[in-house]
Amino acid sequence: MSTIFNEQQLSTYLEIVLEKYGIIMRNDHFVYASGKHGDAYVNKDAIYLHPELINQIVTIMCFMSRNLNLQFSVVAGPALGGIPLAHNFAQQWLTLFGESLKIVILEKDGEDQYVLKRGYDQIVKNQNVLLVEDILTTGKSVALCIDTLRQNQANVVQIVNIWQRGAEIEARGVPITPLMKKVLPMFEAADCPLCQQGIPVNIKLGKGALFLKSKSI
Repeated sequence: MSTIFNEQQLSTYLEIVLEKYGIIMRNDHFVYASGKHGDAYVNKDAIYLHPELINQIVTIMCFMSRNLNLQFSVVAGPALGGIPLAHNFAQQWLTLFGESLKIVILEKDGEDQYVLKRGYDQIVKNQNVLLVEDILTTGKSVALCIDTLRQNQANVVQIVNIWQRGAEIEARGVPITPLMKKVLPMFEAADCPLCQQGIPVNIKLGKGALFLKSKSI
């Protein structure tokens, strides 16, 4: 796989594919979970409507992980998006390389914590773990996942994700391998040129509806 695409080619290819599937939307006014504004939006939930797209993305993830010569016995995914990624990754890893991986899911418990339930804490104990995720903007979620895994005596060897769209990711020192890395311009609400131009906020995607609600209080 590494001989087919270099890093820039892979990033460009995936961006074209994601736009084709309507996952990347542009030329609108979006409010992100961070509270910042921008004119482009990645509707990551739409990825999981297309099994053939997930298969394609995870195949690339598998080959990239193999090329890194990583040693791991467990693949972990944070709910919700990480669940289909982790399951698909383990299935394809077995098909491609004949190696079986355990799968664990990290579930959110409030705003600032992920937990391992259903006996997953015993599965990760003293094991090397690969963490898979879809979109990284600030890294807050993966940092919380890493904290939980380490608290349960797991060694997180790598994060492999679809898109890194933030310039700086908090990953607790764990290496990150994104399939594509492209920073989307973002603005603080007070300095947003889209607001200044009077462009309406999109209330169907992102946090636009909450933003407008907060302004009306």
